[in-house]
Amino acid sequence: MIWILLISAVLFAVGWWLLFKTEVFETAGVTLIVVFGSVFIMTCVVWPMKYFSSVWDYRDYMVVKQAIEDSREQNVSEVERAALLNKIIEENKKLASAKYWNNTIFKDMIYDKYAELPYLK
Repeated sequence: MIWILLISAVLFAVGWWLLFKTEVFETAGVTLIVVFGSVFIMTCVVWPMKYFSSVWDYRDYMVVKQAIEDSREQNVSEVERAALLNKIIEENKKLASAKYWNNTIFKDMIYDKYAELPYLK
């Protein structure tokens, strides 16, 4: 993820140089400034949002895990078991997505403790 920031900053600087230091490539300079300036800003906004979203997903996982343990200790109705099963499936979907994205270039956007958790059973 840091590479996206560095590359967009470098290409933004190249665009700035093309805009003000050359007369032939002004349009290319403006294009580079707009495109890679936008990429840089969007990355700076999305990165922390996604990271803290996965921190909240970690918290949700722990709550569901505790609910599973409590339901095993107590005698719960079939309706409650079905509701809990739906929640387990939902949490496992989110966890599978986090595990997938943690193995890509976007791994810095995923909370590491969350991506290392086992699936709920």
